[in-house]
Amino acid sequence: MADGILFEPGAPIRLELLDGPELAPIQASIYHHTHTEIQVTLPGGIEIPVGMPVHGEVPDADCLHTFDTVCLGPAHTHDRTIRLALPDGFERTQRRAYTRVPDELTVSVILRDGERIASISSVTFDVSIGGLSLLAPRDMTGQLTLVLSVPNAEGGLPKRLRLDGEVRRSAPVGERTWRVAVAFNELSTDEEQILSQYLFRRMREIRRANASRV
Repeated sequence: MADGILFEPGAPIRLELLDGPELAPIQASIYHHTHTEIQVTLPGGIEIPVGMPVHGEVPDADCLHTFDTVCLGPAHTHDRTIRLALPDGFERTQRRAYTRVPDELTVSVILRDGERIASISSVTFDVSIGGLSLLAPRDMTGQLTLVLSVPNAEGGLPKRLRLDGEVRRSAPVGERTWRVAVAFNELSTDEEQILSQYLFRRMREIRRANASRV
């Protein structure tokens, strides 16, 4: 038992390295845990050096238990098993089909009202591979088009994605202000790659910044 959470042997755990070269998230499994550490079995060919700061996510039935910790080195109980320091606490977040990254990206909303077309400029609250939320000066419903400016990893001008979507929620948050959640329609392979690569970089930046304050 750790912070009221029972880690079952064999349960999946997702790890992201918060330092060093950019690597894809590591899909691993929990081997064992004690009052001071979590032992994790890594896939073949994967190594995590001693002292590496690590972000972990353990899925539960309806949530994710997330935490930041550090690698203590290899365990002697099983091949490919490492030891992670047991963190002081775990953050319980709602489990979603897509991870939402809090970020302020410039977005233009193109609305169609009969034969009239209007464009509204705004910024996002959060973005995922499946949709985003933003502030708008009016209520919104139905289908719309978004032009999203995605920062370029190599510098230079941002990449502009023109995405169709559907309003899932629109709620007033102030006088003449609505918070609108939009789900994207099907993305092309190129659009999904551009957006997913940016979101991975941005989430890594946020986790590194959080880890440096610990």
